[in-house]
Amino acid sequence: MKQFSFSFPVSAHLLFNIIESVEYTSAKKTIIIPCLATNVETESLREMFVKWKFRDKFIFYYDGYENESTPISEFSSAHIIPDKLLAGNASLIMDQRQASPGTYTCEVTEFLGSGEVSTQKKFRIFKDPLLFTKIKSVEYTKKNKTVLIPCLFTNSVAKSLKEMFVKWKLRDKYIFNYDGEKNKSTPTSEFSSAHIVPGALLTGSASLVMDKSQAVIGIYTYEVSESTKEGKTTIELKYCIALR
Repeated sequence: MKQFSFSFPVSAHLLFNIIESVEYTSAKKTIIIPCLATNVETESLREMFVKWKFRDKFIFYYDGYENESTPISEFSSAHIIPDKLLAGNASLIMDQRQASPGTYTCEVTEFLGSGEVSTQKKFRIFKDPLLFTKIKSVEYTKKNKTVLIPCLFTNSVAKSLKEMFVKWKLRDKYIFNYDGEKNKSTPTSEFSSAHIVPGALLTGSASLVMDKSQAVIGIYTYEVSESTKEGKTTIELKYCIALR
C-alpha cells in the first residue's frame, strides 16, 4: 500500500527590532511609536492585520483586506502608513495631545505564513517646567475659619481647564486631586473640605483652601500639570499662637 505524507506550512513568529522606549518633548506636534518587523514575507497588504494596544486596551486596528484603519475615539488621530507595512513598518503616529505616556503593544499578523507576535513600546513625556512663585511657609491663627495654602505659577500656556491636573500632598500622602478633563475634585476623607477654585487655574493659581479644623501643620507638596508644562514644589503650613 502506497503511503502519502502531507506537510503544512508552519506559521513562524515575526521578528521585531527591539526598541524599549521612545521619548518626546512638548516641541513635537506628532508622535511616532515605532514597530519594525524584520521578516515580513507577504507581498500583499490584503494579507496583513495590525493591532495597537495601550496598556490593556486596544486603541487602533488596521485591516489590510479592507484597507481600513479604525482608531478608538480617545486616539482618533492615531494612524499607520499602510504602504510601509510590506517593508515591516507598522509604526503608530498620533497627535501629541492624544499621546499618553505608558506601555504600548504592537501586534502584526500575516495571514499567509508568519503568524502573529507582539512587542511592547514605552515612551516618556518630557514637559517644559512650570515656574512657581516661591513661598516657603504660610501661617494661620485661631482666628482663621479657613486656611489657604498658596500655589502660584507664572508661565502657564493652557487655554482650557481640560488640559490641567493638580495634586496636593501632605508629607508622603496625596490628599487632593483635581482632574481638569473631568472637571472633578477629589479630596481624601481626612481633608474633605479641601478644594481649589478651578477657574483660577487659567490665571496661575492652584491654591488649596480648607476648614481650619482639618488644617494639619507640616510640609505640603503641590503638583500642577498641563498639556506642555508641569512642575511641583513645597510649602510649609505653620500655626501661629497670637500673644494678644
